[in-house]
Amino acid sequence: MAGVRHLQFKPSQNASWGGMEMFLGQQLLPDDPRKERVYRNFQRNLRDILQAGQDAGAQVVLNTVAVNLKDCSPFASIPPPTNRRRISR
Repeated sequence: MAGVRHLQFKPSQNASWGGMEMFLGQQLLPDDPRKERVYRNFQRNLRDILQAGQDAGAQVVLNTVAVNLKDCSPFASIPPPTNRRRISR
């Protein structure tokens, strides 16, 4: 399959699990252009998964994860600039 990429895990000498605090330094604004790369990578990964299933003769079913967006906001999200001004007042 053309889309298969080989990844090799190389653990850091200082690697340790920091829990949800690990995400605090990885915040992006809603309009951050780096998100487009994430979206493209997700799309390519999903296509590769689907292709692998089809190549194996499997019947593939896709679904979304159920979430409660009303009562559970994204972890460590940065509000858009207009909301930041309103919150800081």
